[in-house]
Amino acid sequence: MSNKDIKKQCLAFKTYAGKRDKKGTYVKETPDFCPGSQKRATKGTVLDGQMMLISAADNYGCWCDIENGLKVGAGAPVNALDSACRDLHRNYDCMTLDDPTCLPRELDASIEEYNVPISALSPLKNPEDECADHNDPISNPCAYKTCLVEAHFLRTAVTPVYAGDLDWINMWNDNSKQHAPAGWFNPVANQCLNNNPPTAKDRECCGEHPSRFPYNTYRAQCCNGEISPLGSCS
Repeated sequence: MSNKDIKKQCLAFKTYAGKRDKKGTYVKETPDFCPGSQKRATKGTVLDGQMMLISAADNYGCWCDIENGLKVGAGAPVNALDSACRDLHRNYDCMTLDDPTCLPRELDASIEEYNVPISALSPLKNPEDECADHNDPISNPCAYKTCLVEAHFLRTAVTPVYAGDLDWINMWNDNSKQHAPAGWFNPVANQCLNNNPPTAKDRECCGEHPSRFPYNTYRAQCCNGEISPLGSCS
């Protein structure tokens, strides 16, 4: 993305006091790399194509297998960041379960297979609208859904860092949740295991993106976007 494109999309984080306010003010959630942001860059943050992630969590907790495209994950999330990674992981899985030709982990924004605009992270914008403007939901639903679920992850787990939220900054940099060699988290000791994984034919998905998730059809059923015991749906 060119500097001109970045500057244009960063305007989505600008608010104006009224018609006479020509200069505007950037909201606190403005990413550090945006022109006009008054904050120093947060240590460990990078812009990787359109997917902005914190490098300290390349392998983190039970679900943040970021360096491998969130391909591995199991067990109970260790905190809110790990929970956000689990939700993104599940959304990726459901996109492929729903459509085997959709492989969100393999899409490459650098060659325009999909696009997550910076504006989708702005609290002043609707991520569904921003993703639809850059990825046609009709002709390329896989690209649109990938944008939507990644934007949701970034708004949940990365935007608070740009806003200076110490809880989220500390989570991203918590060595006790990072895998070796950056930290000392042990996935086995912390029960990041799934001892009875369902087969592909046992799995279906429930809910709508960006909150869609897989479930075992032999153990439960989906009723109005929620998981319920077998035979309980009216």
